[in-house]
Amino acid sequence: MQLLHPLATFVAKSTLLALPAYPAAWPQAKKHPFIQAIARGYRDFESLNVVQKTGYRYRQTECATQKIVDVIGRVASIVGLRYLWNTLLGWLNGTVAWIGKASRDAMRNNVEELSRVQLIGSIVRNYAARYSGDKPSERELRVFERWSIRFSAVYYEAKEREKETKGHTSA
Repeated sequence: MQLLHPLATFVAKSTLLALPAYPAAWPQAKKHPFIQAIARGYRDFESLNVVQKTGYRYRQTECATQKIVDVIGRVASIVGLRYLWNTLLGWLNGTVAWIGKASRDAMRNNVEELSRVQLIGSIVRNYAARYSGDKPSERELRVFERWSIRFSAVYYEAKEREKETKGHTSA
């Protein structure tokens, strides 16, 4: 759910979404006929025999795969392949770290070159100055914080009470 938060925020801010996009709004959204129709359709689809059989076969395959992986792991440890595996994994991790550093260096060079371009140079320099020195996760967090909507259940309950009081005063 948290992975889709930036997408939901973008959709909610761009007014592409008619129904509320935040968990605090779902008690009201569940009452909407469209959402109820979607839930009924999902339950009907889920009750189809072919879907249930597919789910059963998937779970069987998952259990069998896990048992095979466990057996292979035990055999590898008995035979001594565990050391080889750990050595290869360490080499692979080192290679990935080197590739990550090389890609960061390449990106840094690209930003420096783009900052010299006439039309977009000032924009690139602005973003480079704003986000330099941060970890990528911190940069992403700051970007998404600017887009974030901070509605809560209290907000939607207040809106509902406001709507009810308007209904009573106009009657």
